[in-house]
Amino acid sequence: MTRQVRWTGTQALALSTSRRLVALEVLRGLAILGTLLTNIWLFSSSSVSSLAALVVAAVLATSPQA
Repeated sequence: MTRQVRWTGTQALALSTSRRLVALEVLRGLAILGTLLTNIWLFSSSSVSSLAALVVAAVLATSPQA
């Protein structure tokens, strides 16, 4: 036998807010991980060419697509 649950507006809002916060925390974690990996890669290499490649990649990534 299945029991139906009726959600009030406040309960549904709290549930959606909770899911949204979890999604934001996951995105925040991925951003921090990307920053960490970029810093490890950047500071572990001693050549200037890798820094130039990073700058070019950053410029290309932020330029508007035609």
